[in-house]
Amino acid sequence: MGAGFSNAVSGLPVMKELTKAFWQVLEQEKNKGHNNRTFWGNRIRHYFEFLENDFFVRPCISGKYENYEECNFQENLEALISFIDLNVSGEITASVIDKDGNRGSYSKPTLFWNFTDLEELRTCIQTYIYLAFIQTTIKKEILNPFIQRISQNDKLITFNYDLIVEKALYERDIWKPKDGYGIAFKEFHGIADFHKSKSEVHIYKLHGSLNWEKDVGLQFFYDNNEPIFPGYLLEDSKSPQYQGKKTGLWIMPSFIKQFLIPELLDIWQNAFSAIKEAEEIIVIGYSLPKEDSAACLLFGTTNIADKRLILVDPNADNLLEKYRTVTHNRNIKTFKSIENFLNNS
Repeated sequence: MGAGFSNAVSGLPVMKELTKAFWQVLEQEKNKGHNNRTFWGNRIRHYFEFLENDFFVRPCISGKYENYEECNFQENLEALISFIDLNVSGEITASVIDKDGNRGSYSKPTLFWNFTDLEELRTCIQTYIYLAFIQTTIKKEILNPFIQRISQNDKLITFNYDLIVEKALYERDIWKPKDGYGIAFKEFHGIADFHKSKSEVHIYKLHGSLNWEKDVGLQFFYDNNEPIFPGYLLEDSKSPQYQGKKTGLWIMPSFIKQFLIPELLDIWQNAFSAIKEAEEIIVIGYSLPKEDSAACLLFGTTNIADKRLILVDPNADNLLEKYRTVTHNRNIKTFKSIENFLNNS
């Protein structure tokens, strides 16, 4: 499952829409009186506008055209975050000699730009990604029939951060947070007896999840203190509403993917095994974007060529040749929507 799945079942933004979603979140945080998050959102906007001016307006527009409109510069969120990642990826060091012949050392923390707080800015962006994806309005008429089709021992592989699928499977009582992601989390206590059974279905989230913490723990409550999985824990949290930054165990949308955490590598290994063992592969709303180069290995080295392969996407006709090239499967069945797939399969 890719972003197109979550967009279809809940209206969550696809990647090119995400920056606009940031500004909607910014207005919401401003109306809530969350001053820190408003400040962080304004900082992100200022940074993006600064880059647009430096790399598009001044070199390309100024002096030749009077103005411009409908520019998609900020829709390229992966490129903007990649620019940050490149700048924080290494440190330049050198031995220097002053005019008196004295030797010393010099270091520069970024490769291309002298912005000093890119790591903190990256955290602000991660916070806004969280805020843009965490609250959802579900289109139950689409999601519920899909969830009901999922059966025991099915494996779900997703590139999405959101919690839509696991919440729905949890409500069906065939998936549980403790073991349902296929990796071991930091030990936690207080699970209600009713929910101590094992998961029948597993979800492998290749880019991480909004409820995963950096120390390989799980979050069980939203910012407003409501439980993500109602009834799972014996006691509900009684902490005040949280208004700070949000970071976690998930990979940012960037051309530079960081797979340094063993648990994320375990998830990818689980996904490779699941596809190799599968009889049928159903891909919903995933366009094999160039920024997810590792996905080509997932689809191209797992013996999909002779499996039943179904592609569900409004743009399926245009994606078909890309999937044929990567998977070597020449017999891919396509559907233009989840509803059409459910009604005809």
